[in-house]
Amino acid sequence: MKHIAPKPTGLAGRRRWAAVALLASVGALGCRGSTPSTRHYTLVTPDEKPPLEESSAPAPGRMTGPVLVIEDFSADAAYVDLRMAYRTEPVRLDYYAYHQWAALPGVLVADQLRILLEQTGRFRSVTRNPTGQADAFLEGRVSRFEEVDVSADKWMGVIVLDLRLEDASTRETLASQTARAEVELTERSPAGLAWALSRGLTQIAARWGAEWAALADRGEASRSAQADQ
Repeated sequence: MKHIAPKPTGLAGRRRWAAVALLASVGALGCRGSTPSTRHYTLVTPDEKPPLEESSAPAPGRMTGPVLVIEDFSADAAYVDLRMAYRTEPVRLDYYAYHQWAALPGVLVADQLRILLEQTGRFRSVTRNPTGQADAFLEGRVSRFEEVDVSADKWMGVIVLDLRLEDASTRETLASQTARAEVELTERSPAGLAWALSRGLTQIAARWGAEWAALADRGEASRSAQADQ
């Protein structure tokens, strides 16, 4: 014969049954699973920086040089997105679920490039804020900022920037180039992608920083000579 539990009587009995029902409903929700929390990533300055060329290495403690303003970077439509992009084939672009950049790629790149160029010591100042003391402006566009899955066990972080350096006074173009870096991921993960793109941007800063400083420096010297006349 099937045993039937007696109906609870009294206030204490009803409270016990209510507690049991609440625990059962919480357990049912747990079994269904909850939405994972979103994680955010940023670019960093890697410890292992590419060596500077001796001929262009700045003197320690340099307090002179041009003032560079890095303007806001734009980005191709696919990268005007907080989600982290990866590519498994040339015509397909996907995004990591629940893993995002802490800011839009154009902002991340411009902010981190300011830090990297300032650390070279070739500039008197590198800022993201417009200033009347500026000697040159650097503007750019992010045309690639993604993970590329080359094979089942090889993944690359790819960053491509269209960059233009302008004279602050005349807005004349001093330099224009497409800078590209590809760095292999140590692991296929959003964190691995953030580290690889950080190293790639560090390589770009080391590659082009000396040229940008020299061009901006010549513009500063020319303006100083004209002011002295």
